Amino acid sequence: MRIISGKYARRKIITPKGNETRPTTDRFKETLFNIIENSLKINLKQKNVLDLFAGSGSLGLEAISRGAKNCTFIDKSLKAVKAIEENISLLELNSCCDCYKFDVNKIRKFTNDKNKKIDIIFSDPPYSKTDVNEIAINNLIKNSWMNDSVYIFLETSSRLPIKSISGFEVLEKRKIGDSLLTIYLSSSY
Repeated sequence: MRIISGKYARRKIITPKGNETRPTTDRFKETLFNIIENSLKINLKQKNVLDLFAGSGSLGLEAISRGAKNCTFIDKSLKAVKAIEENISLLELNSCCDCYKFDVNKIRKFTNDKNKKIDIIFSDPPYSKTDVNEIAINNLIKNSWMNDSVYIFLETSSRLPIKSISGFEVLEKRKIGDSLLTIYLSSSY
């Protein structure tokens, strides 16, 4: 697995050992960041990113490589957290990355510093458990993690129906291989 573009382009990243995680394909990442930078015209340089169900952290690391201000990684797997921490260390990104090992049901209160609140969420839950995405988003809202205007980029199986998320509108759905990218924007949570 590698970073596709930006400051750390072509740098390899470590993936967690075993089959607990499903790596995001380069094709999916390319399409996702094309939409972010070219279609939605989001300037990543001003954005705080959350990589939820992070696995190797490839989406958050890609965002940092493309100029995101900060990235927080969350995964409940110790193997995933160790891989992410090793990737952060290898890329010398300790000053702009935080990594937490906890379950989305146990998300704690976030900082009151508005400059650190989340602007973009990459969510890639296990395909068999897409309902955990809604649980995670509700817990993030309840614990003050997000800014007023937040994008969610959700990767799921293209074979499973997508639930709506209270307080968010669906901007676009795009099938990419066996995956479905659903883009949400907060409306009023």
